[in-house]
Amino acid sequence: MNRMLSENYKNALNVFRAQANGDVTDFFKGCVTETQHIYRIIMTENIPVNVIDEAILEKFLHEESEGRADYSKPVDRDGLQYVDTEKDVEVYPCVGNTFLEPIDGQLYRLSSLESKAILNQLRCMGKLSLITESLQSLAQRVDGTKLQTALPSLCDVKACISLGLVLPESLIEKLKLWETLSCSVISFDFEELKN
Repeated sequence: MNRMLSENYKNALNVFRAQANGDVTDFFKGCVTETQHIYRIIMTENIPVNVIDEAILEKFLHEESEGRADYSKPVDRDGLQYVDTEKDVEVYPCVGNTFLEPIDGQLYRLSSLESKAILNQLRCMGKLSLITESLQSLAQRVDGTKLQTALPSLCDVKACISLGLVLPESLIEKLKLWETLSCSVISFDFEELKN
């Protein structure tokens, strides 16, 4: 195989690997199409992010170009039905509009009991869409744990709080801090149920 990966594919692959290691500085680096393509390959082949490298990606792309594989179909595993509610949820602030960037050192962990209580409150308030509207299988950790990520805006989270959503006091304090850091979006990483 004499093909070489384009710079966009190399950048997109590096973003996936960095995100899995928790040190991503820019989710997409302008390579949205390539990132989505790699995501479909990872999910279809059920390959951990820490395993896929340029050679493996090139092999999958070559197989697809020869018609032996098809990664054009969206991977439809989005939604609360795929969330493992018995696992803790990682919450962190992001800045940016088109390209979201996590704010370093600001990870907050919700226990599974706290996250279940929040989901139940939102359900009772008729505001579960705060989570479900943006919930999608976007990433996985370096160990291969797949995630369902919700990305509500900080304004929407604050609006639900004003309507009566009760969050842990330590998370309320974090939200206040994150607002001073120009946070625009709050990321909720739920672990995905294993197949």
